[in-house]
Amino acid sequence: MLGLSILLLTTTGNVWTFMDTWVPLLFLVNATVVFGAMAHFFDVLRFWAFGPAFGLPLVLDSWLMNVWDVKLPGELIFGLVGALVVIVGAVTLRRFVRAYPVRRQTSEGHETAS
Repeated sequence: MLGLSILLLTTTGNVWTFMDTWVPLLFLVNATVVFGAMAHFFDVLRFWAFGPAFGLPLVLDSWLMNVWDVKLPGELIFGLVGALVVIVGAVTLRRFVRAYPVRRQTSEGHETAS
């Protein structure tokens, strides 16, 4: 935040153009680095894709606004990313439940897989 504040205070020209251009790119880099670190340290491969997936909507929105003057609602852009995360989570949960089924106890106290 300190670096972004210094860049904003020392930039020449229109500050909003600077923010529309660089802040989404900085967010993309930050999301990719954070999710990449989580993927590396937690050994979860799908986090490598989540970083750019969270960062690209702001870059896409900024690009569409600057090139074609099209403003997409934030709910639509981040809703698509959220849907991706929910789908991946549901598939992961399904795989987990199939790999480790619930065990039930019989009347004799023995456990059986259901």
